[in-house]
Amino acid sequence: MTADDLIALWRRLGPDDRRLVFDLAGRLAGPVPEEEPEVGLITGTVAYRERIAMPPGAVVIASLQDVSRADAPSLPLAEHRIEPAGNVPVPFELRFDVGSLDRRGRYAVRATIEVDGKPRWTTDTVAPIDPSDLPTHVHLLLRAVPPGPVR
Repeated sequence: MTADDLIALWRRLGPDDRRLVFDLAGRLAGPVPEEEPEVGLITGTVAYRERIAMPPGAVVIASLQDVSRADAPSLPLAEHRIEPAGNVPVPFELRFDVGSLDRRGRYAVRATIEVDGKPRWTTDTVAPIDPSDLPTHVHLLLRAVPPGPVR
């Protein structure tokens, strides 16, 4: 069958038949593949000032957070949990969907070191991230969390 034969056949079809052909062609072609999201990367290190070894069982948690709304809790967009084999500084990587960032939004990286499920060190300053300047590298210097009251 030539292209001219196909054109002639197409012209003989009525509107309902043409819709049926389009529907069948779409089903035969299969679903339209979704685009792969653009993956953003933030690398960094986590450290603390105290000259002591990392306690056994410590877990470093680094996260990218949406801090756009001042009157609401920040929203985590990416998180990396690390059980370090050594001492600070501890390297981390945060991978996330760049499409989830709003260019007008405010974003920050924060980190905590937990021991036995309780925060031992945490960030106390904002490490801002500019969505238009990725990938980026940050160094987070954590502060000791005061111990809670003994019960």
